[in-house]
Amino acid sequence: MTNQECALNCGRQVPDSSYICPPCGTTTTRLLQSVQDELIEGPPRRVIPGLATDLDTAITRETNFGTGGSASGETPVLFNTSASEARTVLLSALATWTALIAEQRGLPHPAYLLRDLAAFLEHQVTWLRAQAAGAEALDEITAALRNATRVIDRPADRKYAGPCTTPDCDGEFIAYDQARLAHCRDCTATVELTARQDELLERANDMLLTAPQLEKALGGLGTEVRAKRIHEWCARDRLTNRGTPDRPMYRVGDVRHLAALAAARKGKAVA
Repeated sequence: MTNQECALNCGRQVPDSSYICPPCGTTTTRLLQSVQDELIEGPPRRVIPGLATDLDTAITRETNFGTGGSASGETPVLFNTSASEARTVLLSALATWTALIAEQRGLPHPAYLLRDLAAFLEHQVTWLRAQAAGAEALDEITAALRNATRVIDRPADRKYAGPCTTPDCDGEFIAYDQARLAHCRDCTATVELTARQDELLERANDMLLTAPQLEKALGGLGTEVRAKRIHEWCARDRLTNRGTPDRPMYRVGDVRHLAALAAARKGKAVA
């Protein structure tokens, strides 16, 4: 059974007698580790909330992800249904496979809590790789973890710094709050946030995007610019529409340049 292709269809060969390749197993392990809170020594020394904490917070706190507020005075959402559903799905996936593994291996069953279940499964990944049902288990566990991670990611306190550069890691670099470093949630890799964002922006200069896409992409990389403002620049002939009248598209580098000029003028006015 050696040299067969990974049962998770990643395209990699399995170097041992398992059904799943080591990199896919490592990805699941790292995602399970992300459930726990993480202590960052700093400076400054702080605790980065893990996925379990983030889900609990998102479920109960006032959340209004991606809406930018409401001009109509609507009551903000006080219960994040998406986070609640994602937590339920995740808890079910982890609990189901934990129960099956614990029974089959004769192991003590951990508490029915996200942190305890994730800690238990983290140490079962190597065993799962060698099981015929391992692909189904790792696929369900990984999908539930990634779905929950997507739900709780908040632009206000997390900054995107691109895909992880660690070989065989499918994670993304994210910086928390005002942190100088961005961390990959799937592994232990770190990068300097500003330098990494600048690198990504330089690579993206010649890309063509719609105004809403530009607002989201540039905002995530530290450049705040509204879609409405982009359309205004085009209407004033300061920006060229490189798409069609029905689907205007703009060069990333051109929008960055105008945004930088606007920021500089605003800074002078404040000064």
